[in-house]
Amino acid sequence: MNVSRIHSLLGLSLLVSAATTSSGRAQEHMLALTTDVVAGGGPRTRYTGTTWFRGSGTSFGRLSLALVGPRIHGVRPLVTVDRSVVLENGDEVSMCEPAPDGSCYRSFPRNRGAFVGAGVRASPMRWAEVGVVAGLGSMGGSSEFLDGDVAFRIASHARLLLLTRRLVIRQPSGFHLWWQPIAAGFRIQ
Repeated sequence: MNVSRIHSLLGLSLLVSAATTSSGRAQEHMLALTTDVVAGGGPRTRYTGTTWFRGSGTSFGRLSLALVGPRIHGVRPLVTVDRSVVLENGDEVSMCEPAPDGSCYRSFPRNRGAFVGAGVRASPMRWAEVGVVAGLGSMGGSSEFLDGDVAFRIASHARLLLLTRRLVIRQPSGFHLWWQPIAAGFRIQ
């Protein structure tokens, strides 16, 4: 996804958010569009079958759009669409570093993928909200994820966002890769 698309999505999110309401509390009774941009990293699969990967952590980035519904019994339902990527740019043409099984270590796959999910958000305090989302997608193979996040209000339409994701990628070989990044960024709503 190029920079102009990211700017377009952020602009659209701001426009829709501003058009839906001028008050944050009134917005909880209407549909809202939010945009999340996060980057971080975390532990992941070290080996599968006969493939050993260099290191034990990988960088992560995500751009997400969510349609958030009205508050029902203290929570707001939501559906998301996101684009997640591996942010590594290591040396792919290095000398063979021997793996425990005698083969060579490989770089973790530089996958990117699209996901859809559903979940809920709640605001236990005026200045914070928490959310849980689960979904499916494709990131180098059929994938499943579970997100947990907390967002802290820094302005009327901006939040500081902390996110953790558990991602399982089913490889065509039958092996599974897992990844558990922790990321920080911003939510525009």
